[in-house]
Amino acid sequence: MAAQVLEVAMSLPSRANLEHTHWHRAKLVKQQHSSLSMALLTVAKPKLPVTVHLVRISPRSLDDDNLRGAFKAVRDCLATWMGLEDDKGPEARWLYDQARDPQKRTGYQAIRLAIVEGQFDCPACGSALPSDPLDDIC
Repeated sequence: MAAQVLEVAMSLPSRANLEHTHWHRAKLVKQQHSSLSMALLTVAKPKLPVTVHLVRISPRSLDDDNLRGAFKAVRDCLATWMGLEDDKGPEARWLYDQARDPQKRTGYQAIRLAIVEGQFDCPACGSALPSDPLDDIC
């Protein structure tokens, strides 16, 4: 099956660097869940296992650990939508990336999702990914 690609306009700040109260963070998570849930209504649920490629589109980049943290609410929402009991199980492989807006819109922020059924290949070299993510493949 070809990848299902979806782009959703949303702010995805680093959760580690937010200097807000718990209520502000909860509101942000609720907004992210709401935006993503509405967008997912247009996409068919994939058959498991899947590879989900998450791309943050923003004028500024984050380091890799903040990138993963910023996607926490998105990943949880996707896992629930796909019917996963646990988002860290073997049914889904999560890949993270970031990019700038190719159309160079000022201040544009979004996420791009690519969901591929049964595809467990390295995006860099095409090799089958090992069951242990710490194994060297490339």
